[in-house]
Amino acid sequence: MSPAFEAVLFDLDGVLIHSRPAWFALLERLCRELGYPELDEARFASIWGQGIEADAETLFVHHTVEELSALYDAHFLEHADAMQIDPEGAGVFEALAQAGVGIAVVTNTPQPLADALLRVAGLDPPVRIGGTDCPRAKPAPDMVLLATARLGVSPEDALMVGDTEADRGAAQDAGVTFCGFGGIDGDLVARRLSDVLQIVLGDT
Repeated sequence: MSPAFEAVLFDLDGVLIHSRPAWFALLERLCRELGYPELDEARFASIWGQGIEADAETLFVHHTVEELSALYDAHFLEHADAMQIDPEGAGVFEALAQAGVGIAVVTNTPQPLADALLRVAGLDPPVRIGGTDCPRAKPAPDMVLLATARLGVSPEDALMVGDTEADRGAAQDAGVTFCGFGGIDGDLVARRLSDVLQIVLGDT
């Protein structure tokens, strides 16, 4: 049986890795050290996953995207001990690749840091689109469309796996089937990464 989709696009944080505590520690530290208002958990929850451009507009208004990207790259891994890696990720990537299914990671995390996080997680997707690769981050469809183009597949033949409304909005606007992960609704739903294999490969 042929795969149900020619490519699978994965969000990074909340799907392949879980680094929310590490991001909170980093952003809280930067707010404090750079002289910005204190970042508490409630405010962090309201901006979580919004992308670096939005961080520059809402949190670090006196810093450019380039300056923030450099700060994130320099200091995030100092908080990496708070990050968890989904143990199913490597096996899912291997099974999809063996079946000839294209794989991409599409994340609002700046590209250099996304590469570092993927190395920590032991994952090497052939296509990776970071938040600094497109003028507009998710929920705009640009990153999703760029990923499908680089994989050489039509949007209707791709599946996006994500855990946020931004992921869902980007997939929908790009014409890509959305698989909700970790509790968010979608065209399809996966509770764990191995469920994605069942969706894409069935019983093959």
